Amino acid sequence: MDVGGRDGGSSIKKWDIIYPVYLNSKKTVAEGRRIAAAKACADPTCNEILDSCAYLKIPCKIEIFLGVDVFSRTRRIREISFRGGG
Repeated sequence: MDVGGRDGGSSIKKWDIIYPVYLNSKKTVAEGRRIAAAKACADPTCNEILDSCAYLKIPCKIEIFLGVDVFSRTRRIREISFRGGG
């Protein structure tokens, strides 16, 4: 499932990554949360983040990420940065 995708995925590796743990109010900063707990939500899913990006018209894709261990599959969102960094 993807939203946007105007570039055909050629520069997707330069997109920013959003892991659901970054927005999870149940996690601490030490566990990976990156925004204030008051602005975070409980247990966000990739599909919820994708829907939010689509609503805000931010091009994004869901990506299956194989971590260090083959058994640790994680879903993450790649989105285009509007900060001008890439």
